[in-house]
Amino acid sequence: MKKFLFLYFVLFTMITSCDIIDNPIVDYGIGYREDLYGSAPTFGPATNSWRNVLLEDFTGHDCGNCPDAHVVADEILANNPGRVAVVSIHAGPLAEPLLPDFPNDYRTTEGEFYFAQLSFQVNPIGRVSREGGASNIWSHAQWTAEAINQMNDAPAVVLQMELDMDTVLGNLNIHVYDQWLQASSGNQNLVLLITEGPIIGPQLEYTPEAIIHEDYEHKHMLRAAISGPDGLSIANSPVQGEAGTSSYTYEWNSNWKWGKSYVVAFVVNASNGEVLNVIEKKIYE
Repeated sequence: MKKFLFLYFVLFTMITSCDIIDNPIVDYGIGYREDLYGSAPTFGPATNSWRNVLLEDFTGHDCGNCPDAHVVADEILANNPGRVAVVSIHAGPLAEPLLPDFPNDYRTTEGEFYFAQLSFQVNPIGRVSREGGASNIWSHAQWTAEAINQMNDAPAVVLQMELDMDTVLGNLNIHVYDQWLQASSGNQNLVLLITEGPIIGPQLEYTPEAIIHEDYEHKHMLRAAISGPDGLSIANSPVQGEAGTSSYTYEWNSNWKWGKSYVVAFVVNASNGEVLNVIEKKIYE
């Protein structure tokens, strides 16, 4: 079968394809810069068969109930190290800049796209691995139970990821290996997000009175979907045992600090919108 990947960067668009072979490397030409960085790494078989969880927290700095949701997300992370990736998506009216109290604009085009997918658009609200589809939402009171439930599922695919930040040229190399433990029907997309945090800025909180924290720590903030919000097609109805490596070179945005930024990579079934597995890694440690 063929594996097709479509990656849209700020300054270029490219389309290539390659045959599935043993541990294949996707060559983008002006995508992954093998001329600068050599061959992409070779991955061995996965050492775990866990289903990790993607928690998307839709939030806003003018949302007084959102800090309670942030606490829940932090508790889930602390109690399940390495098993949960949190993406804080500042979107909707409560994320808009509002002078003089909330001058910053943390919204992204991709975040607004994701917010528009929700069946009910409100802050705070969340998606837990998009279980039930992209429109399905969960209150923060439901996040913990749903996350634990999903972590007990057997995964269809497991992921590995390696990152390399060229701090001289400002390029980020991303290598993601997908290994299929179960067959999965339909098109499978790889989504690549950049998150950053903590970022210090004002935040409203109801305690129950309304107060503004001037130096609030905004964590896991979505900065961009470098794959586009829907992701890149990496497989069509993969069978058990199928595997492949996808490699990218991304020109870093100098407005983001790589020392506190992460790549969140996840596979989503394009047919039903559900996330099959996710992996997160800090860019520069």
